[in-house]
Amino acid sequence: MYAFQLLGGTDGKDGWDAVHALRSYIWKQVGGISQADLEGFSNEQGHHILWQFNETVNGEWDMAVLDSNGKWVAFTMELGNPDHRRAFLDGRLPTGVLRN
Repeated sequence: MYAFQLLGGTDGKDGWDAVHALRSYIWKQVGGISQADLEGFSNEQGHHILWQFNETVNGEWDMAVLDSNGKWVAFTMELGNPDHRRAFLDGRLPTGVLRN
């Protein structure tokens, strides 16, 4: 397990770029799942599989749900779309999303 404590400098200049670069490098070397506070968990391919976003979040995000065969179905959804959100939380592929 690798844990990052993000300090105040993360929000300045290119702080997030450095965090994402380090996280990506480690993930490519060792694999596994990822968890981010106030976001959720991502599977081995980097698609979000557990919702922990706040209620006001919006924007496109790569997600995945399990199909009836236990395989991940990846897609991009609009986090602020209530129909997309409801389907994801029910474990269903939202209508009209772009499959990845």
